[in-house]
Amino acid sequence: MTHDISQPPRLLIVDQSLLDTNGHYYEYDLSIIRAANLAGIEPILASNRRMMRALDFHGTQVLPIFTQGWSEAHRGLFSRLFLRVAESLPEILARQILLCARRLKRLVMPASHMTHAETTPPSSGHPTAVPFSRAPTVEFGRELLNAIRDIGLGQNDHVFIHTIGLHELDSLLDSLPEPLLLAGPTLHVVLRRDPYENKMASGSRGGIAITLSRARPLASKTGKLKFYTDTEQLASAYRGIAPEIEICVIPIIQEMPDLPPDTGAKNAGQPLRILYAGNARMEKGFDLLPAAAQAIREHYLETGRAQMVIQANDSVVGGEVGIYEARQKLGVYPSSQVELINHPLSVPDFHRLILSSDIVLLPYDAGAYRNRSSGILLQALVAGKVVVVPDNTWLSAQITEETGRTYEAPETFPNALISALENIGYLSLNARAQAPSWRERHETHHLISALISSAPAPE
Repeated sequence: MTHDISQPPRLLIVDQSLLDTNGHYYEYDLSIIRAANLAGIEPILASNRRMMRALDFHGTQVLPIFTQGWSEAHRGLFSRLFLRVAESLPEILARQILLCARRLKRLVMPASHMTHAETTPPSSGHPTAVPFSRAPTVEFGRELLNAIRDIGLGQNDHVFIHTIGLHELDSLLDSLPEPLLLAGPTLHVVLRRDPYENKMASGSRGGIAITLSRARPLASKTGKLKFYTDTEQLASAYRGIAPEIEICVIPIIQEMPDLPPDTGAKNAGQPLRILYAGNARMEKGFDLLPAAAQAIREHYLETGRAQMVIQANDSVVGGEVGIYEARQKLGVYPSSQVELINHPLSVPDFHRLILSSDIVLLPYDAGAYRNRSSGILLQALVAGKVVVVPDNTWLSAQITEETGRTYEAPETFPNALISALENIGYLSLNARAQAPSWRERHETHHLISALISSAPAPE
């Protein structure tokens, strides 16, 4: 490592899943880059090799080095090749082929492998490992290590891995030599998934609890392998399965534009805008939207009092099972009642979409989001919007009955939306009043400060 410690530190932002503007990856990376520059830290971005070259990072050095995104890393070679082929096919054909493949998978795999949002801790308090038939080949650790060496990151520098899966973390530990950590940069690893989800609890090495126990000697000896979550609830869950590992909580970040002046009530005849933002995912409750639309159809949609605006682009090739059917049901409404946005949005357009809304719907899977955060919820709160979220989740802990509505079960989600509509004036006033405090607490510079201050002083 040759970087002079008298020089400003460098920050390697690791985003192995960055491909395009779909999801929050691009926006998150831009926020970190801007905050690093303002702090006098040189940002460098390491992305997926298939990233769109048209993405603009405002002059930041970009290294497209990763062959797999985090969602690909748990798949075997055949599955990855199959999905790559499906990406090149027409959407309808890809959907049909993937649907047949998923049905076949259900016939030949145990049901325990199929659940993506099962997060209930077993009675032992530790995730139950379900061994895979074979471990996928994951290149993440080797590719990242090569980048660290090629760039020449030293003791004064930092590596920020803001999204990582179980197999990638195993790959990192397999590839990470102790001398490199002692003489090289501090590694900051964010754990965003619940440790009791199957993709974290189960693995060829035994699951996340065993993986973190493998990391403990390296972390304690060097002081340069740091682990984080972005909610206290998630940190508590990880501390429960790996008490020997220090888990810190970093801020969730946002860079929403300033709010426009409050013009009071909407003009006569202008509908309330009810927004579902992000992309079409089952764990985010996209399949619950048709029932919500039906519940408000007569009194709100058909009368012009409200309009639903739904970002409906698929999050994965071919879409998830259930998404296509829900989108078809929503598509029967005229766009004046239900507007479907079937493509990813640029960051400015996404921000404008949130700012133009009155109510933001987050009908997320309560099991999956019991401890996990939501960047879209934070953006809605910073924008002073009324939100509807599931009860007994991290999301519901962020709001009160004065700023939003919660619901206990999927079938009561439409009732919560109706209650929000009936009380929109009162709720909006309170939500907007709390927006400045949300903005200040979650500005990106807080995250940069937390990362830099946690590193040991260079020798």
